[in-house]
Amino acid sequence: MNEDKYIPGIFNYCDSWCERCAFTDRCQSYTKQDEVDNDSEALLETLHNNLQEAIAVIRANVEEKGGDWDDFKEEAANAPQQTPELTAAQENLIGMASGYNTLARNWLKEHRELLQSRVDELNNQLELGMAVRDEGVDLTNALDVIRWYLFLIQSKLHRALQGLHDGASLENDPIQNDANGSAKVSLIAVENSLAAWEMVRKRLPDETDSILDLLVVLGRLRYGIERTFVHVREFIRPGFDD
Repeated sequence: MNEDKYIPGIFNYCDSWCERCAFTDRCQSYTKQDEVDNDSEALLETLHNNLQEAIAVIRANVEEKGGDWDDFKEEAANAPQQTPELTAAQENLIGMASGYNTLARNWLKEHRELLQSRVDELNNQLELGMAVRDEGVDLTNALDVIRWYLFLIQSKLHRALQGLHDGASLENDPIQNDANGSAKVSLIAVENSLAAWEMVRKRLPDETDSILDLLVVLGRLRYGIERTFVHVREFIRPGFDD
């Protein structure tokens, strides 16, 4: 295996959409996943064995220091979860992301029949020789984008906000840190979703009012991320922004 061809850390700040990525041949994570897919049963067995070995090592360490294994497990189970306290503005940002997720999922559910009807209509027109291929491809791609980023926006934003409370990381580098990296992925997902919803609006003009509600929420999210993470656009994602 030629390790030199891989871009270090490229998989840390991507959108995980390997099917549409131009860097899969330079991504070590993708290569490993591909190998996993080819032998999933063997991998599961290996992971199980490694897990048992790791637990044995931890137990041996605890008992070597005079501790009791059952007490150790009890303390771990009852240990308080350390989560950063977000500011009101940060909580509002997460709330907007959650609100968009709910709004978008509801829209897709409520318009499922309409969307299928439109796709069927375009297919029929295509069979009749009408020039509608681009319109059908645009609508399908837009819906794929919307669905792909539905949960990624919120998850990456949540990670980014947690990163803001990692003082050591921010002090080490005010730009190239996990908070900005995660925020940038979330921001890109927001902007791609904005573009996708606009495409859907153009293809389904009668649904403009309901789609505008989604565009407004995403627009607020976009500006909120930029205000909260002032260096977000300066962050260089390995491979993608080099």
